[in-house]
Amino acid sequence: MIHLLAVTLLLAPTLPTRPDAVGAPIPVALVGDLAGKSLELKTFRGKPLLINLWATWCRPCTRELPVLAEVARLYPGLQVVALSTEQDRVPVQRMAERLLLPFTVLYDPEEVVSNAFLALTIPATFVYDAEGHLLWHAARPLVGDDPELKAALDLALLPRLP
Repeated sequence: MIHLLAVTLLLAPTLPTRPDAVGAPIPVALVGDLAGKSLELKTFRGKPLLINLWATWCRPCTRELPVLAEVARLYPGLQVVALSTEQDRVPVQRMAERLLLPFTVLYDPEEVVSNAFLALTIPATFVYDAEGHLLWHAARPLVGDDPELKAALDLALLPRLP
């Protein structure tokens, strides 16, 4: 299945218009970091990226955060971003501090993230290559030994030919 994704990316004449379609670029969205500064998601281009949409009130989401911490540890070349769909920074910051999350945690002060990703449910996870093209996504909680996630991360981290 991952080989099909790679071939699709190489042969696609244009980028897909749906943000959840393989090959789609990272959605345009202005989000906030835990210091309260605004940033565009496109600033994460340049290295493979995993974006996880979550919320502090979502139990499956919070149970998934340790899985993301393990992913960040196992894949040092991967940027891991937990992007809360909440407008309020305070609960997001409290949870990040309580769990000592070893990756970037952002929040959604403008309530644009769910629409930008066409995410109808959370948790939702998106894996992008270094150029910012979607390789894989899942609208379900991740588990530590998820074979689809592992295959997508391995593909994202493959060295690119010049």
